[in-house]
Amino acid sequence: MQAELDYKDKRFRNGVYKGSYFDAAGDDEKAIELDLIFEGAKVSGSGTADGYTLTISGKYTDKAPYDFTVTLEELGLVLTGARNQQAQLQGRWKHNKDASLKGLFELTPVGKLTPDQAVDELVAMGFARDLANKAVIEQKMRVDVAAEWLASGCPEIPGAKVTETEADTAHIQTITEMGFTEDQAKNALIASGNNVEAAIAMLVSNA
Repeated sequence: MQAELDYKDKRFRNGVYKGSYFDAAGDDEKAIELDLIFEGAKVSGSGTADGYTLTISGKYTDKAPYDFTVTLEELGLVLTGARNQQAQLQGRWKHNKDASLKGLFELTPVGKLTPDQAVDELVAMGFARDLANKAVIEQKMRVDVAAEWLASGCPEIPGAKVTETEADTAHIQTITEMGFTEDQAKNALIASGNNVEAAIAMLVSNA
């Protein structure tokens, strides 16, 4: 679970927001993605929309009505809105030079994992914490990439010493008796920190 999506207070959260903006009739909808930073009553960040790379600037308040205004300079748009109880950002947009161009927008937080949260996600999948740390902290892998690497038995990364963990002999025998090869058993046990149940689950799910 991504902690940034658990909004129990009234603060704006840094992170990626995805959604769309459209005219007042709900037509001409265009996708937009913003990576926002809320700090010291100022909003900054970057994003993409309508083929443009965006630079974001604006302001916000963490007091009711929890509103904000941001300018998307490359599109000539100004977004003014508020944060609702579901942590979405929604409101109205207008063009800063052509008053006839205006409409609505809605953005939903995607959220980002901190390195520690990413490690916890991998541990929850059954991987050993020390190997999860190596994948996320040392090798800067995303959770999906790290999970694939760990499930593959932590193949060697050029220039990096990944792990010295050895697979337990008795566990290898347990797994090979189920029909898996010795290499498969070793790789799964190394990836799971010699947790035989997690290693078996990993092999079965990838079978």
